[in-house]
Amino acid sequence: MTSFDPHSTKLPANTSADSNGACPHCHQPMKKSATSTGDFRTTLDKLFPNAYGLEEFVFETKQTLVPKGFYPHVNTLVCVGLCRDEITSPFEEEIEAMWGQAFICGSLGGMLFCGKTGFFAAHHHAPSNG
Repeated sequence: MTSFDPHSTKLPANTSADSNGACPHCHQPMKKSATSTGDFRTTLDKLFPNAYGLEEFVFETKQTLVPKGFYPHVNTLVCVGLCRDEITSPFEEEIEAMWGQAFICGSLGGMLFCGKTGFFAAHHHAPSNG
């Protein structure tokens, strides 16, 4: 299993490595990479052929939950386990655009960190008709 290395990916368009080729955020050396967006998509499709994109995933949550009586902005509070990294902000934004303000629980590596107290707090944020 290979580990994720943020320095082997391309930087966002409005960011560049410094004059020594270091990451502008953590100042670690950037690895040379010829990976392009097309290469990423090809690899993703090869390794995870049925993976949903962000928009499709959020749409499918609605398609699945509405027939079960969960209505966006009406009777549902979405609880989402997200890492605090800024890389998860598009997911949070997409969820909230579809479902309304989410209750964000801490998470790291897929583990939800909110415990009994966190679930109790989320319950008190749920719509009264939910």
